[in-house]
Amino acid sequence: MAVTFSYTVSNKVNFEEVGLGTPNPLTTLEPIYGNINWSFRLNFTGAENITGNPITITNVSTSAPSYVNSSYLSSAVTLSKKPNELVFTGEQYRFIRFETQEAFTYEDLNNLPSGLSVVGWDTPTQEQITATYVFTITYNIPLSGLIGQTQTYTLAQDLYWDFEPGWIKLQQQVSNSSS
Repeated sequence: MAVTFSYTVSNKVNFEEVGLGTPNPLTTLEPIYGNINWSFRLNFTGAENITGNPITITNVSTSAPSYVNSSYLSSAVTLSKKPNELVFTGEQYRFIRFETQEAFTYEDLNNLPSGLSVVGWDTPTQEQITATYVFTITYNIPLSGLIGQTQTYTLAQDLYWDFEPGWIKLQQQVSNSSS
């Protein structure tokens, strides 16, 4: 028996919509800025296609990109960007130690050595990627007597690089630079 699933999005944290058109909700989530620590919950529901009988979702397992954590509770899945995980590679900051003319490049600005001055900021070469989430949903259709049915449901989401977090880091490094 075929089942139609639907979902709502809730518990949005740093879910900053890019606003580039209206995606098809059957296949695509709203595009967001992906280089901040975001999270959101998908609440799944469904019904059997022919009779319209409601279903009971018993489990949802998720396949997601490596930079995404997923957790399941009842019929909901929470997706979140892993903290300190780079979604867009290639963003880096260039530094120099003026006394020795040594050049350094860092992606992670935590625990920088002292005595460095920022001289450049390289933005990522790819500023938009598509994340694909595959959900394997296990469900029962109590009124039809069907138990332990499974079906996959796939959603894509475009993630865009936002310059603002990097720009703020650059400004901080300018003020921290040695003279």
